[in-house]
Order: sequence, then structure tokens, then C-alpha cells
Amino acid sequence: MVELLSFYRHDWLNELQLLMGYASMDKMDKVKDKVEACIEAAKMERRISNLKMSKTALWVLSFNWYHSNFRLNFSVYKDFGDLSKFDESIHKQATEFVDILEQYSDPMEMYEGTFLIQSLDEDQTEVVLSFHGKFSNEESLYNALDEIELEKVTVEQEEEEIMTCSISWICNSK
Repeated sequence: MVELLSFYRHDWLNELQLLMGYASMDKMDKVKDKVEACIEAAKMERRISNLKMSKTALWVLSFNWYHSNFRLNFSVYKDFGDLSKFDESIHKQATEFVDILEQYSDPMEMYEGTFLIQSLDEDQTEVVLSFHGKFSNEESLYNALDEIELEKVTVEQEEEEIMTCSISWICNSK
């Protein structure tokens, strides 16, 4: 827990130092933009925390601290209520999914990812985790993702060796 707080404090100190830099250069438009971005990030953190998916929320919030060549952004555009009954499954599968992607990643490449929670309709919420980048040995990656029992996994080839790998879950509220 102390380690997590240390990472979190480090990130906030970086944000504050950036604000101080913009303020000292009298770039108040940049200060305003950065403050608004910080407020939006805090809202997203509140929303993901309010889903009552403690393992998944902690995994998402701390992801960038533990994966040096993967960057994960997350979006939760509204309050979806209690999704705690999906927490264990989503956390386990997301972890397995990323473990496999890391095996086929290049440590010198940066992989951009998103963790998105969106409403499909009144009773269904979709959770999507995806990463984009240059993965090696495409066929073996397909096979590895196919071997473990994951929810809906898609791999889209965009350019030579550039792929978007996604996993999604449908959370029914009824």
C-alpha cells in the first residue's frame, strides 16, 4: 500500500510541477487546460472506484506504474452502479490478457491501451480493454489468446505487425 501511495504521490507532484512551470511562464491558458485535465482525471478515478470492482479498479489505476512499455488510459463516462459481481472475472482475465500480450511485445516499443466502460443499453454495460502496437509472431499470439478461456477477444491487423488486441465483457445488470 505504501508503494502505491508513493507512485500516486510521484504522479501528482509531476502534475503540480508542470502547473508551476506554466504559471511561472505566465501561460495561464496551459494552467487552465492542465487543471481541467486533472479534474477530469479525478472524476474518472471516482467513477471507476464507485463501480465496486476493487481488484479491477486498483489494477487499472496502478497499471502504468508496473508496465514500463504499456500505457493504459481509462474512461468511465458515467456512474454505472455496482458491478462487483463481475470484478473477479474481469480482473483475472484482464491480467491474463496483458500477460500474453507482454510475451509477444517488444520491450523497445510503447503499446497504447484503453480501458473503457460504456453503456450499451439500459441493462447492459460493456467493459473493453484494448492495446495497440507492434506485436511479434502473430500466429503464436492468436494461439496463445485462443488457448486460455477469455471472454470476447478480437485481434485486428492494421498494418504489417501493427495490431489492436481487445477483450470485452458484457455486464448485465439483471
